[in-house]
Amino acid sequence: MVKIEAIRVLLWEEWDPIGVNETSGLIDEYDAYAGEIQTMIQRDADAEEIARHLSRIVTENMGLDADHGRALAVARKLVALRS
Repeated sequence: MVKIEAIRVLLWEEWDPIGVNETSGLIDEYDAYAGEIQTMIQRDADAEEIARHLSRIVTENMGLDADHGRALAVARKLVALRS
């Protein structure tokens, strides 16, 4: 099983669509999404599906423009956690 902590770290350090990872007090900012991502990884979602999910979070939940390329790069690292 992919550890939730590894997902948290990637979302915080690599994805960070609102740019808060320099503020240590907000390290739990993306925790609400980590469980969803963990479930997707466990059911063998591919990087593109996870990237679309991350992009949807940015546009629908945060009201920002998504950077799909960045989401895809992070999604590839998330999928690699399976190994």
